[in-house]
Amino acid sequence: MRWLYRSDGSSDGPSQLYIFVTSAEPDPYINVLVHAIRKYSLVQIYFVSVVEHGYTEENDAEDARLRTIVSNVDNLFEDLSQGNYWKERAGERDSVAIDPTSTEMYRSCFAEWERIPSTTFVIKWQELDQKLRGFAADGRGMFDVTALKKNLLVDISVLLVSRGCTRIFEFEILRRPRFYDQRDLIHELKEPDRTTKGDYTYRNLTESAHLKSAVKRMIARSLTFRSLMLITGIVAAIVFFVQVLLPWPWLVSAITAMATVAAIAGWLYPLVRRD
Repeated sequence: MRWLYRSDGSSDGPSQLYIFVTSAEPDPYINVLVHAIRKYSLVQIYFVSVVEHGYTEENDAEDARLRTIVSNVDNLFEDLSQGNYWKERAGERDSVAIDPTSTEMYRSCFAEWERIPSTTFVIKWQELDQKLRGFAADGRGMFDVTALKKNLLVDISVLLVSRGCTRIFEFEILRRPRFYDQRDLIHELKEPDRTTKGDYTYRNLTESAHLKSAVKRMIARSLTFRSLMLITGIVAAIVFFVQVLLPWPWLVSAITAMATVAAIAGWLYPLVRRD
């Protein structure tokens, strides 16, 4: 078990891994699972697929496809733990031997994989926001979008960020070229450390400098909107007060005019402001 380490076993660390599925190839999920199992104290793994179109019986078809993908992941994981990698080539299955050290790593991780409960979910695109709210509610989830197609990656990432989620990950192979066989599995990739970037990174997408700037900007605009609503309410109250209680019509007109100008200026300010 020397390959099995946990660098985030703290009580506030993630314990639930949500893997969003598009690709039918099991290889990218193996990389994610091995990395996550070695680093985090996981108690539950979820494989999630999103149905986009709402066609008749699409849910059932996608559920069957998702279960097949998870079964293929399990089969490949078991094969790797026994020192073999199988790949379909021109209709035939070829076997490549895995070195003993890597086999031991896979064996340790596969034992954990068998211990950790896993569940599959098929979600309708229209219900995505509601479901993600439930997934992110307890703050213990981490969300992997490695094998997710781009339009869904954008939808899911934006919705999770809007829920305050800061654990959205992607397993990215930095080494070039790509081979799309056992050479792209984690045992063939140099692990990053403090001195070298390695052959891969498990990138937290929410730590992007551009994303952080965008989130700050959205928060600032949200606070500006709330402030404008408050100012508008105060102005309305002042206008109501002077019209009802003050006896001098000219003073009422003056205060009403100033209040109206202030309200209009407040609402125009964000429109002419440039970031």
